[in-house]
Amino acid sequence: MAERLKVIRQQHELDEAVRKETASVLKKIPKRLFDTTTGILYSESTQKEKLPSLSGAFKSSAAYQKLQNCVESKAQAVTFSDVSRSVSHFYAYAMLSHRWGKDEPLLHHISSNVYTLSKPSGVGKLQWFCRTALAHKMRWAWSDTCCIDKSNSKDVQQSITSMFAWYRNSTVTLVCLPDVFKSTYDAIGMSEWFIRGWTLQELLAPRTIHFYKTDRAPFYADYRDFRKDSSMLETISRVTLIPRQYLTNFEPGMVNAKDKLRWMSFRETTVEVDKAYCLLGILGVIIPEAHAADSKWEAYARLMKEVSRKGHPDPAISEEDVNAVLNWLRHHTQRAKLDRGHLEQFVQSSQTPRSRYLFP
Repeated sequence: MAERLKVIRQQHELDEAVRKETASVLKKIPKRLFDTTTGILYSESTQKEKLPSLSGAFKSSAAYQKLQNCVESKAQAVTFSDVSRSVSHFYAYAMLSHRWGKDEPLLHHISSNVYTLSKPSGVGKLQWFCRTALAHKMRWAWSDTCCIDKSNSKDVQQSITSMFAWYRNSTVTLVCLPDVFKSTYDAIGMSEWFIRGWTLQELLAPRTIHFYKTDRAPFYADYRDFRKDSSMLETISRVTLIPRQYLTNFEPGMVNAKDKLRWMSFRETTVEVDKAYCLLGILGVIIPEAHAADSKWEAYARLMKEVSRKGHPDPAISEEDVNAVLNWLRHHTQRAKLDRGHLEQFVQSSQTPRSRYLFP
């Protein structure tokens, strides 16, 4: 009887450790992910969605069963470190980086197993991505086309402000390059992917990146990360103006902000205001109600306000870097040119709530 009670207590302790570690991991990863083994979309969103729960997925996994067997068989003690490793490994995920094409599937299209969908016409890329992520032994996969609820402003805002961290915390990022037809440095150096605004953080944030060509075959036959190729680093550095040391080891923040703005200066976004949003993770700040800004002027002004707050208390951040960011934002804000006094008044006021920072 005493032994049975001991097992029950250990099972309770295991479940409590799993609950805590799962909650901790889910704070750092996207709120919707595809299960690449089944093609089913899971969600941890607070919205009422008819999707299975991400937090509940671990307890139905073989990884959880293995921990449970150890408790029941008393073969070995299960430590919190064992639980932490098991949960973190289970929720490892891949991110997709790409240019949007025609008829990309949105969240409302995903009503069943993604592998069985035939519409919209752009679903083939999503299916390829999930299968390729699975081939990389990733149980989970995220695509911006259908893992964000575009009809929900809060969901869009959270996604925008979390994007850099999601790419940074991913195990691998798969980059789809439809304009790269062959595995040559000249070909990849001419890809449009390197001149788009959003893809700057998708180049700098991930720990591991794999490039895929027009035919969706890997750029490298051995699936290596581009950072292991000195010639590739030289090519990308040349076309993006980003020094090699930042390509291999980038840290977000206001330090060297002037350089970071230069990398963004020649990039393009479909929507003008996205130039402000693209900088959030790179500069390490979050602007409150980012996507709720009713004009590009207000979005830039909010970012200016947070740059001012972020820059002044930190001795590692030079006044030159802070001023460089503020001047860049003014340059990209037509209303600031016409009504600078109003802009300065907004920045110095307390109109917007204090933000939290992605990377303190």
